[in-house]
Amino acid sequence: MAHLTKETLKSYLNLCLAKEMLMEVEEHLAECIDCSSRVRAQRLFQFAWNTLTAEAHGQAYWQARLEGSLNEAVSSPDYASYRERIKEWASSWQNKAEAVLGLVFEAASEKTQILTQGWESLVRPDSKLGFAFSSMPIRGIEKGPITVETSGKFNAKVTADSKKGTVTVLFLKLEPGNKTPLVMLISEVKGSRPVLAELKQPPGSKQFIAQFSNVPSGKYLLVFEPIKE
Repeated sequence: MAHLTKETLKSYLNLCLAKEMLMEVEEHLAECIDCSSRVRAQRLFQFAWNTLTAEAHGQAYWQARLEGSLNEAVSSPDYASYRERIKEWASSWQNKAEAVLGLVFEAASEKTQILTQGWESLVRPDSKLGFAFSSMPIRGIEKGPITVETSGKFNAKVTADSKKGTVTVLFLKLEPGNKTPLVMLISEVKGSRPVLAELKQPPGSKQFIAQFSNVPSGKYLLVFEPIKE
C-alpha cells in the first residue's frame, strides 16, 4: 500500500473508513514509519486543540482571560491612543467580543489550527462577524497557512501561519461610516501580555489590514472589538 493520502488520513482519524479499508490502513501503519508518525502527530495536535476550547477550559476561564486582557490593555502605555475605545468595549459590551477565533500554532510541525465554534459565551448578541473555512481542512488543521472568512456587510478574512509565525486580518469591504474593529491576540499562558492591533488601510488600497508577527508556538484567542453601526 502506498503512503496514506490526505483524504484517507482524514477518514481514518474521523473513524469513517469501511472495515476492509480500515484493516488495510492499520496494516500499513504497522509497517510504515512515515505514515504512523503522521497519524501520531495529528492525534497529539488534536489533543492539544481539545484542551483549548471554551468547554474544556470552562467558559469562566476564557471570560476571565478576555476581561483581564482588556484591563491590561487599558493600563498599557503602548495602547494609550486606544484607551477610551477599550474602556467602552469593556463597559458597554460587558467584555464581550464581536467575534472570537481559537488558534493553535505548532512551529516544529508547521501545523496550524483554527477553531471557529465553541466561543458563543464570549461573543456579544447579534454579532455581525461569523467566520467559516475557505476550504475545509482536517478538523481545522493545516500544514502551512489556514484561512477563515466571513461575507456580507463586513467581508473579513483571517489567515494564520505557524511556519511564518503570523496572523493576518483583512477587511475586504467596509460600509461607509463603519469603523474597523480593534483586534487582540490573547495567549493561553497566564501573565502573558495581550497584543492589540488596529486595522489600517495602506495607501492606494481598498483593504484594511492588521498583522501579528513573531507569534510563537502555543494556544491563542483572536478577539474582535464590537462593531458599532
